[in-house]
Amino acid sequence: MMCCVQFAMVTTMEVKVDGSNNDTSEDQSQEIQSLVEENAVFVLTNSSVDPKDISWKHSIKQIIACCIAHSLVINAGINMSFSAILLPQLKENKKDIAITKSEASWIASLVAISLPLGSLLIGPLMDKFGRKKMCLATTLPYISAWLIHANATRVWHIYVARIIAGFTGGFRFINRLTCICE
Repeated sequence: MMCCVQFAMVTTMEVKVDGSNNDTSEDQSQEIQSLVEENAVFVLTNSSVDPKDISWKHSIKQIIACCIAHSLVINAGINMSFSAILLPQLKENKKDIAITKSEASWIASLVAISLPLGSLLIGPLMDKFGRKKMCLATTLPYISAWLIHANATRVWHIYVARIIAGFTGGFRFINRLTCICE
């Protein structure tokens, strides 16, 4: 049985654990002990898969999960760019919702204002409920924001939808990064 010991990503050495070849194993054990005494960072793995032998078949699930998680960034682009489409339409079509320049400014900036607040709130929520559950749960406020947008009859409906979209963007951005890193 072979174990691989890595010392802070600098050196890698293989140590025989089965007891054969006692001289080199004892020398290596003493070297490991001296590094541990010096507070060295090391990782001990007991894997039968050599990193050189990893194929696409071994990593396809992780690749798909990362692609799905990275696709969540699309909502940030949609949230930020939506005001560029919405504001000219609201200014042209005075019969639905009439807006002033000040209201247009708030519509454009509410996502950017609420996004950092969502990023701050998601950390404790992920710790309490889990990363995957929060990744799935953040879909509901995102959908509700777009339903409010679609059915808005007053400016404050758009404000509420933009705030929810901003919070959700913050939730999803941090959650996506955390899921991929872990």
